[in-house]
Amino acid sequence: MAVKADGEFQIALAMSGAISAGAYTAGVFDFLIQELDEWEKARTGKNLEREDDRGTIPNHIVGIKAMSGASAGSIVAAIGAVALADADHEPIEFETPRDGEQKIKCYLPKLYEAWVVKPGLVAEGEEKIDFLQASDLDGSPEPADDFSRTHDIQPSEGEPRPVTSLLNSRLLDAIARAALDVKDVMAAPRRYIAKTSHIYITLSNLRGVPYSVSFDGDKGLRENCYHMISHGDRVHYAVAGLGKWDSESAFADNDQKRELKAEWLVTPDPDKPNWKDYAICALASAAFPVGLAPRLIGATLGKDSSPAEKRKDEYEGRRWPIDSVASDLTRGPAWLDTVRAEAPFWFTTADGGIIDNDPFEYARFSLKDGGKLDQGIEHRLNAVDRAVIMVSPFPELKPIAPEGRPASDLVSSFSALMPALIAQARFKPSEIILAARSTHGSRYLIGPSRVTPDGKEQRLWHRERPARRLRGVRCAKLPRPRFSARPPQLPAFFARNVRTTAGEQNHRKLAGGRR
Repeated sequence: MAVKADGEFQIALAMSGAISAGAYTAGVFDFLIQELDEWEKARTGKNLEREDDRGTIPNHIVGIKAMSGASAGSIVAAIGAVALADADHEPIEFETPRDGEQKIKCYLPKLYEAWVVKPGLVAEGEEKIDFLQASDLDGSPEPADDFSRTHDIQPSEGEPRPVTSLLNSRLLDAIARAALDVKDVMAAPRRYIAKTSHIYITLSNLRGVPYSVSFDGDKGLRENCYHMISHGDRVHYAVAGLGKWDSESAFADNDQKRELKAEWLVTPDPDKPNWKDYAICALASAAFPVGLAPRLIGATLGKDSSPAEKRKDEYEGRRWPIDSVASDLTRGPAWLDTVRAEAPFWFTTADGGIIDNDPFEYARFSLKDGGKLDQGIEHRLNAVDRAVIMVSPFPELKPIAPEGRPASDLVSSFSALMPALIAQARFKPSEIILAARSTHGSRYLIGPSRVTPDGKEQRLWHRERPARRLRGVRCAKLPRPRFSARPPQLPAFFARNVRTTAGEQNHRKLAGGRR
């Protein structure tokens, strides 16, 4: 790293969709916050328990500026932000800690409860609701318990409630409500969290957003236009009050966004975007098709296409994280007047990971300097001062279909079509090209590993050329499982072979093994 004394190293987190393996992602985030708290204490000389660290840990800030998430990753980002605001959180220790290993089981209890304690096929202990119950068929819930739609969408009166999923999604509603239960926010926000934290959540908009390109002047949407519909949607929240690191983002600060304040968790502002809608958007991103209930998301479009009304349009002024069009990052949708008249414009969602399971670009663009949006992030190992860290519980090899599959019959071809469309929607050649360079130092991957009975580390990806495939990333074992219910499988934090003495030392400190 090329970080000067009293400088800063900027981080943006990109959290992949992972279904129930989001527990792994939550464990990584939990551990990262614990380590950055320790880093902050050590670099400022406030950690009396680790006196030896004074003078050995560089005195620059390692700060988190933005998070992007899809599906399970969006749940982690959403609850993680709430956990950072909660003043009442206290780390939970192991009942019987092992000698020489850390005592802390979880650092942010809200994440642990959301991913380990509360969810289950069958309720255990003090939990009263599970995925196999049929309480979601018992009629409409009380308004405070209803996370099926954002606040601006009114339920249809008198219509029977449809079956929306195989599993009881009321469990997720209860988890979301518990996560938002904050009695007091941090009086002293963390120094390494940005004053305005940007959170991008991917959505699969089943209704779609229309775009058009006119080839004969501006004669309206019905003459000489080429029309397209995008189903890859997203919502951008800018959250104030989680930290006090003064760090700007040329991309995210000027992007269309919904603004939240941490203090509104305790004292909501009825005239401002609310935290419940924020939670519903995260649940919408995690609405795994058929298994979990879709959510209804509302947005404001403005009554017509006049400049004054366009400023109210939540889709107008959205920025696209595409290097080739950095000089013109916004492009408004081509709404029909009948659609603009809707108040609100609302749509049914499906899992955000269907179309964008790895929202790397939003994290990457959020780190870019102003005036350099058309340029890549500095990636030379001896000069890099910012990086995107991607957390992916499933980085294993994905083989193509075997020879002769699918067969040419109608059923086989149709069955293979949906997986092919999803895989293609997720394919990002520009990211692959940069990630494949072993000298590229602005991209990191945290992936799982396990330890076999004979004590050997076994990575959960293709093992022939792991360093090249994952650009020099290797996993560092945690002393105890973090958010895992299957011992002895060990989640892992990260260390990176940066091929420079100073850089390797700094990253090992950050990734740091416990002492």
